[in-house]
Amino acid sequence: MGIAQDVHFTQFYLSPLTTNPALTGHTPADWRFTANHRNQWNIIGKPYSTTSLGFEQNFYLYNEKFSGGLLYLHDQSGIVDLKYDKIMLSGAYHKRYGKHQFHLGFQPGMVFKSINLNGSSLPEQYDRNTGGYNSNLASSEPLLNENITFFDFNAGFNYTLKLKKLKTELGYSMFHLNKPNESFYGQENVLPVRNVLTIGAEWNMTEKLILYPHFLHMNQRKASEMLMGLNLMLLLEQNKAKATGAYVGVIIRNGLQRNTDAAIAIVGLKFKHLEVGFNYDFNISDLKYATQSRGAYEISIVYTGASSILNKTAVPCDRF
Repeated sequence: MGIAQDVHFTQFYLSPLTTNPALTGHTPADWRFTANHRNQWNIIGKPYSTTSLGFEQNFYLYNEKFSGGLLYLHDQSGIVDLKYDKIMLSGAYHKRYGKHQFHLGFQPGMVFKSINLNGSSLPEQYDRNTGGYNSNLASSEPLLNENITFFDFNAGFNYTLKLKKLKTELGYSMFHLNKPNESFYGQENVLPVRNVLTIGAEWNMTEKLILYPHFLHMNQRKASEMLMGLNLMLLLEQNKAKATGAYVGVIIRNGLQRNTDAAIAIVGLKFKHLEVGFNYDFNISDLKYATQSRGAYEISIVYTGASSILNKTAVPCDRF
């Protein structure tokens, strides 16, 4: 049995449904579509590949804001062909009190996992006659099921403070609250709770520059990960591409119990309804000797619809 951490994205701030259920519908737009793809360690064998698709819709009931969403996530890990498909419903409630806004979200759904050991090489399959591995040799691996399905449940909370030139975010979410059994062997192998803490801000430094610092820490059993970084966006003048902003950024990934894992470069473009972000992870841990410092690339796309909520505008009027 191995112990590992859940799938994750470097640009977590562009993947709301995989970061915190409370972020469902946390946008001024009526709806939002997100797509994320990550490809990792392509140089040392079959890559680890993760793709997610999400859709969120805001609606109002008795002047209260609610949101509903749907998340699909597919992950494929390495040469053992371990596949992980997740379909989750997502819902959130949003409440504003002046400059403060509170968000509470829940995410129930189903997980489908499969494994295919055909083509993989296990210790018992070492052929002394040839000096190599032979997948046709018998193995004592007691695999009972190649496909398992289980129910999963996540929940989260998020707080937003919006000032004149600064907006801050604080979020906390918990994944696998029901601690489902994910064993292929007919034994008990409980999926532990994953705790995620996020902190972010949007600071309008000048009329043309916006700074986005962001922080994430998550832990699951003995595995932990911490991301610290910032993006700097330049607001653009009118142009043929109709882009409204361009940004660059950097993130450092490490853990509380291990050395720095990666230095990450980020570039992105923002339009009226579309944002596209790309990052590349440069491996700087001891694994860099095997990966030649090549880690992972990731692309994120966020498309938002228009907003049906009218903005209040104050019109000055002379007194008589």
